Amino acid sequence: MKNYPILLIAVLFAGIFSASAEETPDIQLRGILDIGSERAFSLSNKAGSKSNWSRIGQSFNGYLLQAFDMDNKVLTVENGGEKIQLTLVAAVEATEATGTFEERLAEAARVMHLMNFDTMMEETIAVQEESMSDMLRQQLSSIGAELDEEYIQFQSKVFGEMFDEIDWEPIKQGMSEVYAEVFTKDELMGMSHFYTTPAGKASIEKMPEVQQKTLQVMMPPMMKASENMAKKFEQFYKDREEASQEAPE
Repeated sequence: MKNYPILLIAVLFAGIFSASAEETPDIQLRGILDIGSERAFSLSNKAGSKSNWSRIGQSFNGYLLQAFDMDNKVLTVENGGEKIQLTLVAAVEATEATGTFEERLAEAARVMHLMNFDTMMEETIAVQEESMSDMLRQQLSSIGAELDEEYIQFQSKVFGEMFDEIDWEPIKQGMSEVYAEVFTKDELMGMSHFYTTPAGKASIEKMPEVQQKTLQVMMPPMMKASENMAKKFEQFYKDREEASQEAPE
């Protein structure tokens, strides 16, 4: 998602050349999020006390989202039979899109919650644990060493126990603070929205499977690179030993 500063330009003509503040629509277009073939729009009221991500056909603050002109980045909304065009332009202080640290931290905590941080870490570790055992078996086989299943199982057990002792709550809090420091409020809101979509939920649910299959793809070249590195070390020690024997005393 691209983040833009926010400005609402809405001019209402009601038979006069100027309009009072009360006549301007209480809606602002804050950001646009591309979700595959769909788009979501970050909308808020002028006070900023109410905000939401909405799509075409949905309503916000009494305004129905009717159409979006992608070329001109213009969103058409309708209220009481009157159509209003909302436009993103770079003319408002960036702090509105960036938000305060407290606002970003709250949104970052929501991102962690939607990501199912605790479950995601547990499943990731389980995949890593299994992959480490498989990698050790392949390493031993590649050098012709006898497989020591008892050692492999013990290593897996110790690895699991080590992570069982970790309290994920302060880590999740720390990650929320990192996200709040790195990302803007609008960017975090975009992440939150994504993880509520079917695609976002699927990315979380299927991530362990993706990691497992990725490791399977990576393991053969990694094993080959590891073997080549081992040969280089072996040659290094051999050359150094020969050099020391040839050196005059």
